[in-house]
Amino acid sequence: PLNDADKTAASGTIGLGGVQMFYADMREPVSDIRGDIAFNNGGVTAQQLSAGFQGLNLAARIEPRAQTHGVVVADFPYAPDAQGGGVSSYIPELIRNALAGESRWHAELPLGVENTELALSSDLRGTSLGMPAPLGKAADAAAPIRITIGGGVPDGTRVRVGYDNRLAADLAMRQPVVADAGKQAVAAAPAGMVMRSASLQLGGGTPQPVQEGIALA
Repeated sequence: PLNDADKTAASGTIGLGGVQMFYADMREPVSDIRGDIAFNNGGVTAQQLSAGFQGLNLAARIEPRAQTHGVVVADFPYAPDAQGGGVSSYIPELIRNALAGESRWHAELPLGVENTELALSSDLRGTSLGMPAPLGKAADAAAPIRITIGGGVPDGTRVRVGYDNRLAADLAMRQPVVADAGKQAVAAAPAGMVMRSASLQLGGGTPQPVQEGIALA
């Protein structure tokens, strides 16, 4: 019965022909989404989707998962941009400048949950990190990394990083500010985001976020 949602079952398929999906903690949407999505009362699923996101071409799918309406899953190659274009804008400049090469990455974005976070992970094979020990690595070495974007920072974006039990970081990022006719304005892409505060913990663990400055433990 339509007047009783709990007893109403709905299902079907929707064909997407180039739509966008906006995510609160990303300044750019996932764009040009194409493919078929199946839906029912429990959520949505998709076997094969294509999309673009800040310079990346994504082959994605939507998988069912408990306590969500589905999880968008994508696997893609990624080479950091030292200039901070695209998704590289979420990597602090100091680290961007030390990265070279390309790795395979895995992304997951839950749908229909409170405080949604985008999770990115890789073993970083193919990417070198030219930093002193214990942070540096050769391109052929594996060093698992997990990055979560989201979680709520006023006027910015929270980025958390776990890097191979070598370093854990909790960063507050914001878009750069430029002068505009005597007022402040947000700089447009492709300018990279800048770090407002950072809590760093060598050896991994869970660093405590700070409101400003840099804390190292």
